[in-house]
This record gives sequence, structure tokens and C-alpha cells, in this order.
Amino acid sequence: MIMNTLFNNNEDMEITPIGKGFGLKKINSNKFILYRQGVPDKELVFYTKLDKQIITVDLVLKHGVIKHRLAEIVGVTRKTIDVWVDTYHQGGNAALVNSSKKGSGRREKQNITRPDGNKFKEYAARKKLASILKEYLPDERDLLPVLDATTKCKGQVKSTENRLIVRLEPLERHQFRNAQEQLCRHLNQMNVKLHNDKTLAFDVGK
Repeated sequence: MIMNTLFNNNEDMEITPIGKGFGLKKINSNKFILYRQGVPDKELVFYTKLDKQIITVDLVLKHGVIKHRLAEIVGVTRKTIDVWVDTYHQGGNAALVNSSKKGSGRREKQNITRPDGNKFKEYAARKKLASILKEYLPDERDLLPVLDATTKCKGQVKSTENRLIVRLEPLERHQFRNAQEQLCRHLNQMNVKLHNDKTLAFDVGK
């Protein structure tokens, strides 16, 4: 009854109650607005399947939302959410990172090993890069393709007395190349030091 009174006007018709005073409004298949007590709380974006797993598990365990309602709106089954929650209990978010590499079925769940942290660090680094690129790409559909193209593109490495310079092959579209260049500038401002005390620098070729 309480949920019905929280989400009962025309503006909120697209908000799906998921329990405990929370609701989700679907913007597209990868973006949702989380409502708390009828008020917009935060934006949820699934850049990857792993994002969906981590955010879904957090909503279940931290906020106690109703699994079958959440499953319906995010496009999975309740059984799948149960698998993700069980996996999380085995080793936290890092266990979800491992399982996403192997698959999300229950048969795979038994084979999850305790992570050494490298995969989770890789995921966190990728997410950080995506958040930087987002500032320079108005269409979020371009985000993952540009990120993949940038991190997998060919390039050259040049070593100087004080720096190790990685020169990336430029992307073809001007808008994407600009985002690639901005990402490099942002990374260079971090002044990353290597074990030999050289500064790691990034550049985009001409």
C-alpha cells in the first residue's frame, strides 16, 4: 500500500516499485534512475554485465529490495540474481569479477577461486577510464566502443631519460580521436611513476 502511494501519479507511471521504498525508472536497457521514497536518488548505469551484477547485488543485500521485481526490470531472472548473491558471498565483488570471466551459471559457481585482486583492479581501472571518456562523448552508446578501440589499438613506445612515452594509433573519427586525446591528457596529469622512476606518458599519433 505504501509503495502504491509513493508511485501513483502520471509522472511516475514508468517507475517500477522494487520494495523497501525504492523504485526504478528505466531510461534504456543500460540506464536506470533509482528512486527512494518517491524521490530520485541516483543514476544507475550498466556499462558492462559486471556493473549489472554488482549494482543488483548491492540493491538486494544493502537495501533489501524484492528480487523478482528487480529481476524483471533489469532483464534477468530471479534465479540469476540468486546466483550473483551466492557468488558475492563467496568473495565479494572480486568473486563477481572472476565469475563474469567464466559465466554466471550455477555449475560455474562451484569453480570460483579466491581472487588475487588483479582482475578486480583491472575492472576498477577500466571503470575509471570509462568515467573519464564519458565527459567527452555526448552519446553514451559510443563509450564502450571508443574505450575498447583505445585500449586495444596499436602504438609505439619511446623511452627517454625521464619518460616512457606510449604513442597510440589515432582513431579515425574526429570526435572519437578528440576523446582519445583528452583521455591521454587526463592520464598524463596523474603523473604515473614506473618502478624505474620514469614517468609514464601517453600521446596520440598524427
